[in-house]
Amino acid sequence: MPDTLALEFANCAEPASLELKGILDLTVPSGGNDGKAIHLVANADIADLSTYGIGVANNGGGTDGQEYTFPNQAVAAGDHILVARDTSAMGSYLCDGDCSTKFQHVLETDSHISQNGDDAIELFENGSVIETFGDPTTDGTGQDWEYKDSWAYKVVNNTWTYGEVDCTDGSETSATSRCPYTVPPQ
Repeated sequence: MPDTLALEFANCAEPASLELKGILDLTVPSGGNDGKAIHLVANADIADLSTYGIGVANNGGGTDGQEYTFPNQAVAAGDHILVARDTSAMGSYLCDGDCSTKFQHVLETDSHISQNGDDAIELFENGSVIETFGDPTTDGTGQDWEYKDSWAYKVVNNTWTYGEVDCTDGSETSATSRCPYTVPPQ
């Protein structure tokens, strides 16, 4: 069962058009970096998603700036977006074979999604940070927001819940792990 430790991060009066929903550093059977992903949700229609991007602040070294830019495509309010290092491995582990049945948009990237379970994540709009998970100037190891071989999931109003550290180790799927991740409903 996941640890339901919840943290409050900076509260915004009104959510941005795009927001972080989940940060994943899962141990998947194929190993390596295949279990790294970021889950986002659109709170409004977005005509051009390429105005947004993601940065991973590795090892508490501060911001690295925007490292990944979304493709130029439209998304609708309520759409869930998964950006993964390996969409095939993530589909097998997280989504019973195909994440496009759970997420409206599944995007694959290479080394831009590089979090190790102790790294802060920044969401950018037009080159400016609009949301941060964790602390970019702190290595998250041992911190309340650590998600090594696990995940963090935003429940509501910037309150996050977590799977316990290492809870996906040795599992074949999210459902068989000690901490199944909450995928969007159909």
